[in-house]
Amino acid sequence: MTQHSTHAIFNALMDGTPRTRRQLAQELGLSAPTIAAGLQHIEQAGLLSKVGHDASSGGRRPDKFTINTVQHIIVGVSLRHTTLTCVAIDLSGRIVATQRTPLPYVNEQLTYHRAGTLVNDFIRSLKDSNAAETEQPDSPTVLNVAICVSGAATIDSDGITFTHDEERGSKQVPIALLEDAMRRPVALVGCGEARAMARLVEDGPHDAWYVTLGRHVGGTLVLGGRIHRPRGSVNNEAVGHMTLVPDGKLCECGRQGCANAYCGLAMLPEEGESLPGFFSVLEQGEMHHRQRMNEWMDHFSTVLANLRACVDGDIVIVGEAAQYLDEQDVKQLYERVCARCASSKFSLTLAPEQEGDDVRGAALLVLADILRNPADLLEIKSEQATN
Repeated sequence: MTQHSTHAIFNALMDGTPRTRRQLAQELGLSAPTIAAGLQHIEQAGLLSKVGHDASSGGRRPDKFTINTVQHIIVGVSLRHTTLTCVAIDLSGRIVATQRTPLPYVNEQLTYHRAGTLVNDFIRSLKDSNAAETEQPDSPTVLNVAICVSGAATIDSDGITFTHDEERGSKQVPIALLEDAMRRPVALVGCGEARAMARLVEDGPHDAWYVTLGRHVGGTLVLGGRIHRPRGSVNNEAVGHMTLVPDGKLCECGRQGCANAYCGLAMLPEEGESLPGFFSVLEQGEMHHRQRMNEWMDHFSTVLANLRACVDGDIVIVGEAAQYLDEQDVKQLYERVCARCASSKFSLTLAPEQEGDDVRGAALLVLADILRNPADLLEIKSEQATN
């Protein structure tokens, strides 16, 4: 039996349809001994469930198998402003539990260790709940903690580097500090990637730019239904720092003419005006606000056209902007992008953000990586982690 055969059996059963040994052998073109050995390996990892029997052809009714998705979970974590959010999902991507806890955010070691304590309290509550509500003999195993990183930040194997971010300050957060605080392995996911993943699993387009539009502009590329994660570092808002107007407005990064200086939603309101206030006055037809909106659309549509020039795909706008833009705005943006890239063979849609999309998306992205190559998962035995 090869590792590839076990992976093939695992992947086949992950679709949720129970199968017998014979059905697996026919579907995968594997021998009966190979199927039996693969199922045993999956069972030893605590991932196999027997779910009834198939019809008998004269002898003993054959067992039907599927993957036990509830005994392994991933915990998504987000630290935003005054709240720590935790979401647990199982191997099927189903949300097992959600918890929001007040925690004032300060970019200091003490905050991360306090967050780690709260996350581990959340995990313990999951294990207690599992023992009380299911017949499973073991508590669920936490495979990973996926931390959603928001704000202006670069993520790499060393950790997080916050840059020109008023809330977090320009400071590095080592991955070792986070893993020590959480007391388990940690995966870092950019907020844009997380939001894209959350929309993708809700039947979003499989070849598209998911453009995060809020105070800053970010872009995540999805190809063939998979998040494209560049080698090396991931920058939450690299798109926002593409040069849009040479020698133009000063950006907070210190360079001139960045897209953020023209396309961030903070560019729309006048001094002393709120964003909701801007759109309220805009709806009343005030000419100066309409002019500001037209200029903003010109700049933002140029950014979208540039992205499509790099990789041809649909466009999905996520983030704060989705709650302010309407169908007419989307139509105008689409027409302006078409004019700039000489193509109309794409869709441009809004995807209003649901509460918790970022933290759920972070967990889903880590889950997708695990299921794409389940070798480590299949080596996890039924013994539970000590913490």
